[in-house]
Amino acid sequence: MTEAITVGSATTGTETILLVEDNTAVRAFARRVLEAQGYTILEAASGAAALTLAASRIGSLDMLVTDVVMPGMQGHQLADRLWADRPDMPVLYISGFTESSVMSDGISRREVAFLPKPFTAEALGRAVRDAIDRPRGAARLGS
Repeated sequence: MTEAITVGSATTGTETILLVEDNTAVRAFARRVLEAQGYTILEAASGAAALTLAASRIGSLDMLVTDVVMPGMQGHQLADRLWADRPDMPVLYISGFTESSVMSDGISRREVAFLPKPFTAEALGRAVRDAIDRPRGAARLGS
Protein backbone atom coordinates (compact mmCIF):
# COMPACT_ATOMS: atom_id res chain seq x y z
CA MET A 1 0.00 0.00 0.00
CA THR A 2 1.53 3.29 -1.04
CA GLU A 3 -1.14 5.83 -0.26
CA ALA A 4 0.03 9.37 0.39
CA ILE A 5 -0.53 10.13 4.05
CA THR A 6 -1.94 13.55 4.81
CA VAL A 7 -2.51 14.75 8.33
CA GLY A 8 -5.55 16.86 9.09
CA SER A 9 -5.57 18.80 12.34
CA ALA A 10 -8.86 17.20 13.37
CA THR A 11 -7.28 13.73 13.32
CA THR A 12 -3.99 14.35 15.11
CA GLY A 13 -3.18 13.21 18.60
CA THR A 14 -0.51 12.36 21.13
CA GLU A 15 -2.04 9.23 22.65
CA THR A 16 -0.42 5.78 22.77
CA ILE A 17 -2.24 3.17 20.69
CA LEU A 18 -1.84 -0.59 20.77
CA LEU A 19 -2.24 -1.74 17.15
CA VAL A 20 -2.95 -5.45 16.69
CA GLU A 21 -3.21 -6.85 13.17
CA ASP A 22 -1.98 -10.17 11.83
CA ASN A 23 -1.62 -8.91 8.24
CA THR A 24 1.84 -7.33 7.98
CA ALA A 25 0.93 -4.94 5.14
CA VAL A 26 -2.22 -3.64 6.86
CA ARG A 27 -0.38 -3.27 10.17
CA ALA A 28 2.50 -1.36 8.54
CA PHE A 29 0.09 0.95 6.70
CA ALA A 30 -1.93 1.68 9.86
CA ARG A 31 1.25 2.32 11.82
CA ARG A 32 2.56 4.80 9.23
CA VAL A 33 -0.77 6.61 9.13
CA LEU A 34 -1.15 6.90 12.87
CA GLU A 35 2.47 7.85 13.53
CA ALA A 36 2.19 10.57 10.87
CA GLN A 37 -0.77 11.90 12.85
CA GLY A 38 1.29 12.15 16.04
CA TYR A 39 0.28 8.97 17.88
CA THR A 40 2.76 6.64 19.58
CA ILE A 41 2.18 3.15 18.22
CA LEU A 42 2.88 -0.17 19.91
CA GLU A 43 2.28 -2.96 17.45
CA ALA A 44 1.65 -6.67 17.71
CA ALA A 45 0.84 -9.37 15.17
CA SER A 46 -1.32 -11.42 17.54
CA GLY A 47 -3.48 -11.17 20.62
CA ALA A 48 -0.94 -13.07 22.73
CA ALA A 49 1.87 -10.72 21.66
CA ALA A 50 -0.38 -7.73 22.40
CA LEU A 51 -1.08 -8.97 25.94
CA THR A 52 2.65 -9.40 26.57
CA LEU A 53 3.35 -5.93 25.21
CA ALA A 54 0.56 -4.36 27.28
CA ALA A 55 1.73 -6.11 30.46
CA SER A 56 5.26 -4.77 29.99
CA ARG A 57 4.07 -1.23 29.22
CA ILE A 58 5.13 1.25 31.91
CA GLY A 59 3.35 4.32 30.50
CA SER A 60 -0.21 4.86 29.44
CA LEU A 61 -2.04 2.77 26.89
CA ASP A 62 -4.79 5.00 25.57
CA MET A 63 -6.48 2.92 22.88
CA LEU A 64 -6.67 -0.48 21.23
CA VAL A 65 -7.00 -0.80 17.46
CA THR A 66 -7.42 -4.47 16.63
CA ASP A 67 -8.38 -6.76 13.82
CA VAL A 68 -11.46 -8.78 14.72
CA VAL A 69 -10.49 -12.13 13.22
CA MET A 70 -6.97 -13.34 14.03
CA PRO A 71 -5.37 -16.72 14.62
CA GLY A 72 -5.29 -17.79 18.27
CA MET A 73 -7.19 -14.95 19.92
CA GLN A 74 -10.00 -12.93 18.38
CA GLY A 75 -10.05 -9.15 18.71
CA HIS A 76 -13.01 -9.13 21.12
CA GLN A 77 -11.24 -11.63 23.38
CA LEU A 78 -8.17 -9.40 23.43
CA ALA A 79 -10.29 -6.33 24.23
CA ASP A 80 -12.02 -8.17 27.09
CA ARG A 81 -8.64 -9.11 28.60
CA LEU A 82 -7.28 -5.58 28.30
CA TRP A 83 -10.47 -4.01 29.68
CA ALA A 84 -9.89 -5.92 32.93
CA ASP A 85 -7.07 -3.46 33.78
CA ARG A 86 -8.16 -0.55 31.57
CA PRO A 87 -11.98 -0.44 31.70
CA ASP A 88 -12.27 2.94 29.96
CA MET A 89 -9.87 2.22 27.10
CA PRO A 90 -11.54 2.87 23.73
CA VAL A 91 -11.40 0.12 21.13
CA LEU A 92 -11.58 0.37 17.36
CA TYR A 93 -12.24 -2.92 15.60
CA ILE A 94 -11.04 -3.24 12.02
CA SER A 95 -12.20 -6.06 9.79
CA GLY A 96 -12.70 -7.24 6.25
CA PHE A 97 -15.99 -8.73 7.37
CA THR A 98 -19.17 -6.68 7.48
CA GLU A 99 -20.04 -4.83 10.66
CA SER A 100 -23.25 -6.81 11.12
CA SER A 101 -21.45 -10.17 10.97
CA VAL A 102 -18.72 -8.93 13.31
CA MET A 103 -21.14 -7.50 15.84
CA SER A 104 -23.07 -10.75 16.00
CA ASP A 105 -19.87 -12.64 16.83
CA GLY A 106 -19.51 -12.00 20.55
CA ILE A 107 -19.00 -8.24 20.67
CA SER A 108 -22.50 -6.85 20.31
CA ARG A 109 -22.79 -6.37 24.09
CA ARG A 110 -20.41 -3.40 23.99
CA GLU A 111 -20.58 -0.12 22.17
CA VAL A 112 -17.40 -0.05 20.10
CA ALA A 113 -16.07 1.68 17.04
CA PHE A 114 -15.80 -0.28 13.79
CA LEU A 115 -13.87 0.43 10.60
CA PRO A 116 -14.22 -1.87 7.58
CA LYS A 117 -11.20 -2.91 5.52
CA PRO A 118 -9.90 -1.71 3.22
CA PHE A 119 -9.71 1.78 4.71
CA THR A 120 -8.03 5.01 3.73
CA ALA A 121 -5.58 6.98 5.84
CA GLU A 122 -8.24 9.64 6.36
CA ALA A 123 -10.87 7.13 7.46
CA LEU A 124 -8.49 5.48 9.93
CA GLY A 125 -7.40 8.79 11.41
CA ARG A 126 -10.98 9.98 11.79
CA ALA A 127 -12.15 6.68 13.36
CA VAL A 128 -9.31 6.69 15.89
CA ARG A 129 -9.84 10.31 16.87
CA ASP A 130 -13.62 9.83 17.16
CA ALA A 131 -13.18 6.77 19.39
CA ILE A 132 -10.69 8.56 21.66
CA ASP A 133 -12.84 11.68 21.91
CA ARG A 134 -16.06 9.80 22.67
CA PRO A 135 -17.09 10.43 26.28
CA ARG A 136 -15.62 7.66 28.43
CA GLY A 137 -18.98 6.50 29.72
CA ALA A 138 -20.01 5.81 26.11
CA ALA A 139 -16.89 3.84 25.21
CA ARG A 140 -18.37 0.61 26.62
CA LEU A 141 -21.95 -0.04 27.56
CA GLY A 142 -23.67 -3.03 29.08
CA SER A 143 -20.65 -4.85 30.46
